[in-house]
Amino acid sequence: MTDLSAHPTQAASAWFADFQSALERQDIVAAMVLFGADSYWRDLVAFTWNICTQEGPDAIRAMLQTRLADLKAGQVVLDVGNYGYDWAAGGGQGGPGRTVPG
Repeated sequence: MTDLSAHPTQAASAWFADFQSALERQDIVAAMVLFGADSYWRDLVAFTWNICTQEGPDAIRAMLQTRLADLKAGQVVLDVGNYGYDWAAGGGQGGPGRTVPG
């Protein structure tokens, strides 16, 4: 088995695949297994049409219970583009948290 801690992109992609699968099945229990005790959901007009933060598993669960039934979640994927930022060298056009069209 691959140690995903040494491969953060693979770990994140696996998480998103599991989350997508739970959403497709509308399986809130399976989705919640993916969130830790100290987790946050920052919704940027994706599920709630609000820019809000759900703090902790209870708030995330409540949001999913409210929205998942009428939500037709599309493909949830990790965008692994580097947006002009050279992560290995610590420099480039983009920088963490900024995107540069490429």
